[in-house]
Amino acid sequence: MKSLLFVATLVAVGACSATASDAVTLPDSVSCTLQGPTVRPSSATLHPGDTLRLSVSMPACALGTTTATFRWSSSDSNVAFVDSLSGLIRARSLGTATIIAALAAESSVKGAMLLVVAQ
Repeated sequence: MKSLLFVATLVAVGACSATASDAVTLPDSVSCTLQGPTVRPSSATLHPGDTLRLSVSMPACALGTTTATFRWSSSDSNVAFVDSLSGLIRARSLGTATIIAALAAESSVKGAMLLVVAQ
């Protein structure tokens, strides 16, 4: 019995010893949950006064549903204002801002895009 347990332990330890160069394949359920929201476009350059509507998507398998509500925010509302419900950006002044889409049900699940406001 002891030798069978020893062999099983060796097999289990060997199965968990991946190195940085080893390819690791995750089950679909795990890979899916590692994907965050994707904001489109991922970056943009606007002029003061321009507007741009963003979109966000996330795999249904990561949500457990096919629809989700996101809340939008800007890292600098002096550079760009974003409507928190629609994702419509209005460029205000020169600079850069990160526009963030956070899942309403779980605000730690986020996607972002970089916005540059230039002349």
